[in-house]
Amino acid sequence: MRLLSLYGFYKYYFGYSLTGKKNYALAIRDAEKQIYKAFDTREEAYITGYKDEMYSRQLTIGFLSKFYYLMYEEYQNPMVELDYYRNSIHIPKHRLTGRRKLDIDFGYFYDHGAKKMVLLEYGKLDDVSRWLPVFKTLVTSFELTSTFPSNIKTITFWDLSKGLAYEEDYQSIVNEPLQRVIFVARKIVNERRG
Repeated sequence: MRLLSLYGFYKYYFGYSLTGKKNYALAIRDAEKQIYKAFDTREEAYITGYKDEMYSRQLTIGFLSKFYYLMYEEYQNPMVELDYYRNSIHIPKHRLTGRRKLDIDFGYFYDHGAKKMVLLEYGKLDDVSRWLPVFKTLVTSFELTSTFPSNIKTITFWDLSKGLAYEEDYQSIVNEPLQRVIFVARKIVNERRG
C-alpha cells in the first residue's frame, strides 16, 4: 500500500478528516509538479510561467507565487543553493499485519551548506510542530528508498497557502514513540485494505 504524502499519514495519526476538497488537492498536485520540474531542470520558468498556461488553476498560481516569494526571501540563488529529492519510507509487512507493507512518499528540498531541510505545506502550519516527532521517527526507524541527509541541523516548512515559514532545530526534536507510529501504520493498512 502507498500513501502519496506524509500528510496522508498525519491525517490518520492526528485524526484529521480523511476526505478533502478535490480542487485543493489538484491545485497542490499541479503546484508541486511545476516546482519539481523547475528544480529537476534548474529552470525557474516552470514556476513563473505557469500562470500563462492555457489550463492554469488560480489556486495553483497562488501556491507558486508564495513559493517563489518564500524561496527568494531565504535564498539569493535558490535554484543553485537548494536541491530537490524524492524519497519513500518503507514500513515492511512484518512490522504491520504481516500481509501488506506501507510506503509513504515524500519530497523535500535540502540546503547542503546550511544543512537545512525544507518541506512544503498547504495551510496547517500550526500543526507542524506536532508532526515533527512523527516525521523524525518515520525517517530514523524505517528503511528509506533513497539516501537521506544524516546531518540535518534545521527543518523548515514553507506554507504555500499563506506564504509563511516555520523553522525548528532538527537535532532538538524528540522522536515519537515507535509503537504508536506502528499502531497507526497498522490502522491505515487495515482500514484501506478493501
